[in-house]
Amino acid sequence: MVPDLQCRGFPDPEMSQKTAISDQNTAVEEIYPFTDLPIDIRAELDRCFMKLGDVLELVYGSVISLPKPAGEPLDVFAGGVLLGTGEVIVLNENFSVRIAAFAEGDRKVAMPPLYGESKQVSESLKDMSLQSGDPGTLALLLDQMVCVGVVVGRSRLPLEKLLKLTTGSVLELERTLKQPVEVLVNDQVLAYGEVVVVDGNYGVRIQSVIRGSYFGKVQRPASLSTIQ
Repeated sequence: MVPDLQCRGFPDPEMSQKTAISDQNTAVEEIYPFTDLPIDIRAELDRCFMKLGDVLELVYGSVISLPKPAGEPLDVFAGGVLLGTGEVIVLNENFSVRIAAFAEGDRKVAMPPLYGESKQVSESLKDMSLQSGDPGTLALLLDQMVCVGVVVGRSRLPLEKLLKLTTGSVLELERTLKQPVEVLVNDQVLAYGEVVVVDGNYGVRIQSVIRGSYFGKVQRPASLSTIQ
């Protein structure tokens, strides 16, 4: 017995194009009310994992070695999501970043999170009294790995302009040539420093450390003359 076969023709190119245009127009209509929404842009040098105890022991002059080879492009984030990579340039005496490539899906998964487990660790530290807390519990917390990020600069763009970015677009960052980079833990500033090269990889030498409540939010300090 010969089975019945369903014959399907090739898709109509014109119909496929019309469908794509229709889908695009629908997406534009849904986004239109939010085109003026400001989106935070962040240019990161790299991220690495450190023990919480080592992070809390950072002092002036400490050097954090990063896994990324010197000369590699920065990672550019938009609203906390990896947008792509870019190269650093100078524009109007400010650091800027030129978009080199846009991120793919697997690249987003590969990025270590700044938020997440490190948030749980810092909240645990806030909730416990170091004077009366269990020393064993504190030792376990200090041995936990947290993600440390180094931010070269920040900016803010309306959603409409963000969606129009292409390879080669330039984003001016809110950081002058003399201002230090930010060292983040749990997406909050812990220290400031200068970019160095350690055994062929990027690194950051600590210039000032924020003391007080654990990983508390602070204001950017005045520019440091040692930052080039």
